[in-house]
Amino acid sequence: MDDFNVVNLSTAMYKLGKLNSTRYKGDGASKGATRYPAVLEDARFLALTEKLRELLAESQDGKALSGGRGSFKIREFSSIIWGVAHCGMRTNSGDQTLGLLFKRIIALEDDAPPAQNVSNLLWAYAVMHNSRETNKELLKKLEYWCDLIMDDFAAQGISNSLWAFATLGYQLRPELVSKFSQAIRRVKDFKSMEFSNMIWAVGTMKIELDPPELFDEILDECLASMKALPNMWSSQSVSNILWAMASLNKPRTRARHEELLSVTMSFVERRANAFILQGLSNTMWAYATLDCTPPKNMLESVTERFGSLITPTTNVSECCNLLWSYGSMRFHPGNEVLNKVAVLYLRASPDEVPLTAISNSLWAWANFDWLPSNPEIPRSALALAKHHFRNDPELQTQSLSNILWALAILRYVPEDEDFLVAFSERSLIELQQGRFSYQGLTNTVWAFSVLGINPGQTLLDEFAREIGNRLAGYFSSQGVSNSLFAFAVLEYWPEKWVVDAYRAKLVETEKTTGFSEIDWTQLFQANVVFERYSPHGALITDPKMLAAAEAAWKVGSSKVVISQFHREVSETLTEMGVPHEIEKLVEDGLFSLDIALKGKKVAIEVDGPSHFARNIRDRRLEGKDAGVTNMRTRCLTSSGWSIVHVPWFEWAEQAPGRHAAFMAKTLYDEAGLSVMDVASDEDMSDSGLSGFKSRSDADGSVSVAQIGSRIVMENSNRAVAPLDHKDNDRSKKPMNIKRVGYGMMDAVDADDSSPSPPPTPARAARARARRPAPSSSDAEDGSQDVNLDGVPARAPPRRGAAPRRRRPRPEA
Repeated sequence: MDDFNVVNLSTAMYKLGKLNSTRYKGDGASKGATRYPAVLEDARFLALTEKLRELLAESQDGKALSGGRGSFKIREFSSIIWGVAHCGMRTNSGDQTLGLLFKRIIALEDDAPPAQNVSNLLWAYAVMHNSRETNKELLKKLEYWCDLIMDDFAAQGISNSLWAFATLGYQLRPELVSKFSQAIRRVKDFKSMEFSNMIWAVGTMKIELDPPELFDEILDECLASMKALPNMWSSQSVSNILWAMASLNKPRTRARHEELLSVTMSFVERRANAFILQGLSNTMWAYATLDCTPPKNMLESVTERFGSLITPTTNVSECCNLLWSYGSMRFHPGNEVLNKVAVLYLRASPDEVPLTAISNSLWAWANFDWLPSNPEIPRSALALAKHHFRNDPELQTQSLSNILWALAILRYVPEDEDFLVAFSERSLIELQQGRFSYQGLTNTVWAFSVLGINPGQTLLDEFAREIGNRLAGYFSSQGVSNSLFAFAVLEYWPEKWVVDAYRAKLVETEKTTGFSEIDWTQLFQANVVFERYSPHGALITDPKMLAAAEAAWKVGSSKVVISQFHREVSETLTEMGVPHEIEKLVEDGLFSLDIALKGKKVAIEVDGPSHFARNIRDRRLEGKDAGVTNMRTRCLTSSGWSIVHVPWFEWAEQAPGRHAAFMAKTLYDEAGLSVMDVASDEDMSDSGLSGFKSRSDADGSVSVAQIGSRIVMENSNRAVAPLDHKDNDRSKKPMNIKRVGYGMMDAVDADDSSPSPPPTPARAARARARRPAPSSSDAEDGSQDVNLDGVPARAPPRRGAAPRRRRPRPEA
């Protein structure tokens, strides 16, 4: 080694790298170690690097070494850097050799370097870079060389160079992008991996090729290659291409490349077992982002592979994009897979799981209406989220609103009060810095109202002011109705200027896009509450708009569902000799009472599971105990009604034959009535249902049917004529999805919903990320219909004068 010259040394380094990458992977390394320490810690390798430093020092002026030992040119530097990168040397290793090499490359004067040497240098630096900052001077030098010798690049050189710049997060000058574009058009013999790396780089850097249609042309060539040589394509290459297409997500991408997407789906179905977890995640994320739902067979193949890849040591964040994708595609992966992923939260740390991953997990759980059976899992996930609320200065604000939105859909009230404190504190910071989107603003206040959580005057003031400031701009009809409904439920009255801004927005929206039936229903409820209880009076001042809102409310109120639980309570009252009516309309026709005692203004509310938190069965989502006023209860009590509540779980806990005693005690405790006070000697046979049927007979437009254990009364004409304005031809909202278990979900007409916005996907292989209470058939929900309160929108169909409201979308 003492006699090594520059050529000997560079050749040795190159050969070591080549052998290490292809043959002797890990020889001499301790068990469980990678192959790299076996080389980097070898005395012979250390001697080589020492000799390299010696020769570099001796030739500092860039001149040839004495004694004919040669000189360091780009070819030698390229061979050395390429070799040590393959041997595992990294920029944060502290080895001074790399620093010396980079300085010499930057200082090298060569205006005609071989193209392969330049691309090898770029590729090697991208592979070995793991420091906080890139060497900007080195990258400028390499960019300069690329500009000079672009016409000399072969397919691999173009691909590797673009991949390296993208991996390093370097922004190319527009002129160089144009030159790369010309080179791509000139070269026609790209291999599958070269196509893949090139397209991935374009997607990562989000550059526009020159001309823009060149990207489509490259994808067309990929399609031709996949059809002609399908076995030459790896799972990683297919995944990279799909990821890039979705990342750019140009207009008409899906329509323009429908055949390519179809071919890749067939590939994924056949080769699912060849994908690693990151590849599956990127692939599914891409299909979902492109609004492209693969066939069921492909999804089942992916799901089987996904389940096999999840181990106790898997990082949960690697799985979250897949969960998001399943939810977006309306495909349930099965409870086994969901649970395998969820269990990973029990050992996860904040450093491993970003807030976006937690947000995506909860979003998926909400879409599947699923919670882990182990209560520690959601607690662990929320503990991680709380850490990020307080310690992550760069968290995405939409994760805040999406997390609370998901909890609201799931009816999951955080048991850790400090979680809500941390959430509110961070929300206040984000509000003051103007980081919430309009959708995030409305979703958050909506979620607070659904969960029965009043976050306090200070936070609500900030939300209301921020909404008020943005109302004049773009604000959807759903956002307007949901936020007003939430303020009414929370019994929060914004400042007068905010209410005036809402009034103006209501008029403007009706003249432009208009309101859906469910928007009108929510607006009607909010208007009633504001008119009766706020200092500002009614929200809707136009008589025609008020008539439309009331009409929508009455149509929505026409559907009445009598559950088995509801009927059991009625039958028990009949046995006790208590005359009553089921679903009695109150005087103003705005509310339908579950059960009303005849001759007395006493209403019995049959409270099913949707009135309570899913994780704390006796925690109401409205009422004094929750800190949020039940607006329906308030309206009824102000009209002289006494309300008696029968919780589903207390009813279910009663032993056979004890329900009458339970009802007697409940009537006495809550209304001060004994059985003697309410009993009658008249014939009580089926008194409750008789009253219900007489109500339906009185209205010829109402039909009554029995579905399973439930009796359903519904208006046969549910249409509500929109107000006259220039745009009555409104596009139909997309259907929501009924979750039915493993496999594709059934589409049903329901509240408007849409997928979550794309989460940030994991990077392609080798590309570094930039740093910076159960319901039972015996306890069917018998009172989900008439709450001006925080009942989740995912509840079963409403009965009676139901508060119709749309579930807001996760934030875009």
